[in-house]
Amino acid sequence: MSTVLSVYTKNAYREYPLPAANDIDHDIEISGEGFGISEDVTLHLESVKGDWRFKRSPQYILVKERGDAYGDLQTDDIFGVIAGQKEQLTVAVTRAEETFRVLPKYDISKLDEVTIGSAKDNMICYSFLNLVADRHALLKRDGEGWRIESIGSNEVFLNEEKLTAPTVLRMGDSIHIYGLRLIYLSGKLAVTSVKRQEKLDERLLPLHYVETAHSGSGEEIKATARKRQYFHRAPRNVAPLETEKVTIEAPPAPKAMRNRPLLMVIGPSFTMAIPMLLGTMLTIYSSRARGAASGAFMYTGIITALGSAILGVFWALVNIRYEKKNTHEEEERRFSAYSDYLV
Repeated sequence: MSTVLSVYTKNAYREYPLPAANDIDHDIEISGEGFGISEDVTLHLESVKGDWRFKRSPQYILVKERGDAYGDLQTDDIFGVIAGQKEQLTVAVTRAEETFRVLPKYDISKLDEVTIGSAKDNMICYSFLNLVADRHALLKRDGEGWRIESIGSNEVFLNEEKLTAPTVLRMGDSIHIYGLRLIYLSGKLAVTSVKRQEKLDERLLPLHYVETAHSGSGEEIKATARKRQYFHRAPRNVAPLETEKVTIEAPPAPKAMRNRPLLMVIGPSFTMAIPMLLGTMLTIYSSRARGAASGAFMYTGIITALGSAILGVFWALVNIRYEKKNTHEEEERRFSAYSDYLV
């Protein structure tokens, strides 16, 4: 069973099925332009353990003739929703057995008119919360087609808009009369209602049956159905899996970088600098021991020794950095080549 809210004003009528879910919130957007009110209205509802109820909102005031307007929705409840500039919407609660169903179709090709109302002598008898008049609407033949007209000031909605004058129907037009839905199908008329309360005079409105391709006894029909293949089964013969062994080569070994101690790297730079420095200092010491003055030429050796040592250390560090960069690039090329091999 699904809960259906029928919302209507003097200008429009529309049905809103509520989802079959528990403990959720649900909003219904009411178009102000479509329903002939000054502004759009959003009705807020919540489902608590499968029972729907309205939620309070500053956008509208909810009134109910009997009981709590914000309690659980019950079948045949009628609410007044006051919104905007004191404009009122009417909301009726009904329950439908199912949302989607095949509609019965009736042959009207041999008739001149079809009467609709709550009186029992109508060809389509329907009542809903005292809103349907005894003689509510009339379907009348118009040449090769049909037209719908409201009797008096009764409200009839064609394609969810209020009918203001007799209108010629087109294929697929939908007529709503407070829960009663009629779909015009040229010489046929599909009929349904939210609560399936409609009663049709099948002497005047015979049901239209679609001819089937099968004929004969039940056993013949079953035999024919067995011969026909209506779907393809999933294959039962599954191809065997590949069992041949595949040898995957191991990735190439990474290029090893020799990590030498820093002293071993910069040591050769001092190989010549230290003897030169010692020789220069010995010369200066000997000159002073003889009482001779130390010339500027003697200090040139010290500068040369220190300069060669510093330059040697600098180039040694540059070579270390360059070797690390080459090793990193080589590792990336190795990884890329092995990835291509696996793919």
